[in-house]
Amino acid sequence: MKCKNLDVNKLKVSCEPYIIDTPIEGVFAVKRPRYGDSRGSFQELLRIPDISKRFQETQIDQSQISVSKVNVLRGIHAEPRDKIITPILGRMAAVVVDLRVESPTFKMWVRFDFDNTNPENEFTTLFVPSGCGNSLCVYKKSDDAGDGTVIYHYTYSSIYDPKWSGSGVRYNDPQLDIIWPIKNPVLSNRDKELPLLDEFIVKYR
Repeated sequence: MKCKNLDVNKLKVSCEPYIIDTPIEGVFAVKRPRYGDSRGSFQELLRIPDISKRFQETQIDQSQISVSKVNVLRGIHAEPRDKIITPILGRMAAVVVDLRVESPTFKMWVRFDFDNTNPENEFTTLFVPSGCGNSLCVYKKSDDAGDGTVIYHYTYSSIYDPKWSGSGVRYNDPQLDIIWPIKNPVLSNRDKELPLLDEFIVKYR
């Protein structure tokens, strides 16, 4: 099951709580206004109470920064915890997959295309609820400046548990049939060995 790609730089929202819904329940983007002058700019990313009112209670227990080089693909990871993702620098596609077997949109995916190569672009934050898988793929256009490196910020609703290391689905699972921006991505050994969807359901659902 597929969903149309979403170019986050074209998403517009003009009032509180600045939340943009997607076809997958509980998956949404937050795009709060950015304010700038000759000194630089300021942008609030999100407010946890807005998420709690919109979907479910959540919290932040872990925060981290990740750096990925061009052509790297990470995921699809599906640890049982909420995730808040904010790309900071570079160009990437973030794919979120509904892996909740009881969900009416089970196996549906949404691809968000981020262009943070221009420091003037507003930041967009994604909320990914527990039960959904997330992944990212770094790519570079011919006219992009720099080496294509992507920096993004993650927060989680619980601390990572090593027993979750195999909780995910292989990026090229034929049932999902995700359209990625590149071919032959660079994968970690862990991601190469992630199960296909049917095996994931048996093990983790």
